[in-house]
Amino acid sequence: MVRPRTPKLDVNDILLSISVTAIIVLWSLLVRNDQASVGGLLVAIWFPLSVITFRFLLRRLPLLGGIRAYPAEKTLAWKRLITAGCLLVASFSILFLARLSPPAALGTIIALNLACLAALLDRTEGWLPPALLVSMLLAGLLAGVLRETPSEAILGAVAAWGSIIILLILPSLLFRRNALSGGEALMAAACGAWVELRGVAVFLLVSLTFHGATSLLTHRFNHATAWPPYLDRPPHARRTPIGPSLALGLAVTLLIGAVLPSAPKSFPQ
Repeated sequence: MVRPRTPKLDVNDILLSISVTAIIVLWSLLVRNDQASVGGLLVAIWFPLSVITFRFLLRRLPLLGGIRAYPAEKTLAWKRLITAGCLLVASFSILFLARLSPPAALGTIIALNLACLAALLDRTEGWLPPALLVSMLLAGLLAGVLRETPSEAILGAVAAWGSIIILLILPSLLFRRNALSGGEALMAAACGAWVELRGVAVFLLVSLTFHGATSLLTHRFNHATAWPPYLDRPPHARRTPIGPSLALGLAVTLLIGAVLPSAPKSFPQ
């Protein structure tokens, strides 16, 4: 089998990365909070590195997991999808740096990066690696210990896990199609550990609303994601990945907790 050729560098993609990095650096220099300024500079450094890192992981993790026989083709659409995901993470990171203490912002940024990587893998490969999701879950539980609310993190993980199973079993029975996998339930549990029990309702509302809207649009215009040729799946199997919806629900829920004055803070101030 002949491997696909790697396309040339995308100048627009490079210019976008440079522009975003420059904007974040400018924000870091103008912000009055010294800790937020340092955090902003770190985000500016991490953004281009995250694009490179995620592209590497999205080509190598499927190989390690036995999903692909050779790395995915670096198409223009594939590159821009990863850049867009990293750009969203960087944007949310700046918002968290502006509203939260450094420990709180660091925790949310770690959660968003892990969720973004899982979402990109689900979007491109139809695969949620258990090792990545377990790491995200353990990090969320550890964050709960540091917040001195370990029980809230555990209950949040259990509530999100049980709720997503119940909510996705219903369409599976209704349409006689499997709408749930163990990876999706595990990712929901990992997100639940980060948002804790008090944020699970908002997390599920945002995630399932976005997933429902995305499913309707993709099936309406026949743009559902095509699975790679797995050994145990038909060659033309298609579905709408839920990983991006769960990642967005996590980001929005954490942002609501950071922006609303009455919302409890994620970490001690």
